[in-house]
Amino acid sequence: MTEAVGKAWRLRGGLATGWPVLAWVAKFKPDPLRRLHLDRLGVGRRRKEIDPSGVGRTSLPATSGVQKARVDTAVRTLADQAAQGLTRGWADQIRRAARSAEDALPDRVDRAIATTDLDLAQHRRWWQLIRVLQWLLVATVVVGLGWLALSFLLAYLQLPPLPKVVWWGLPAPTVLAVGGALAGLLLAGLARIGVEVGARRRTAKARQSLRAAIAKVTGELVVNPVKAEQERYESARLALERARS
Repeated sequence: MTEAVGKAWRLRGGLATGWPVLAWVAKFKPDPLRRLHLDRLGVGRRRKEIDPSGVGRTSLPATSGVQKARVDTAVRTLADQAAQGLTRGWADQIRRAARSAEDALPDRVDRAIATTDLDLAQHRRWWQLIRVLQWLLVATVVVGLGWLALSFLLAYLQLPPLPKVVWWGLPAPTVLAVGGALAGLLLAGLARIGVEVGARRRTAKARQSLRAAIAKVTGELVVNPVKAEQERYESARLALERARS
């Protein structure tokens, strides 16, 4: 899941900052977040509130047997620790409380993932600047190639040539065409470094946000019911002590 965030950032960053003559090829690559249905209805974009009722299920792979076993083990460990030192009746009640929302847990976790802000709408204003510079360089290349083509056409038609312009000892149209292309590729390479740094940061942030979202769900569906039973036990114990005194 978090790997998809990094891949999506790299793909989108490459499209925005890459050399336009070559970057269009990346459009044919599938966006990992869209493929997982995590980039719809504004999901993954920063906004004040996301209504969970308006978000459908994601396309994350179904929970495997190994994953289910790990979840069961974690829930059982939590229940055993909470029930430690209690009588069998209270211990069984705590274990049942820990599993009281077992059927709803997968769907709630899925919705929590779908509504988590993946922080992909920010931190990319510089992409727009790079994109403008890239298209200016493309225009430079087009002007240079057009200049060269016109010069060849005039020579072919045996018409008077264009005024000769030399920059740094080289024909100006060649400087525009070749220099623009090289500058565009160099700019794309430098931007790629920035995109990679951003992808790693977004991956780490997404991992942190998703863990918090899942922890909130498990706290509500697993931890809180266990705590409620512990409070009931404590209330009953105190009442019994008061009755004995």
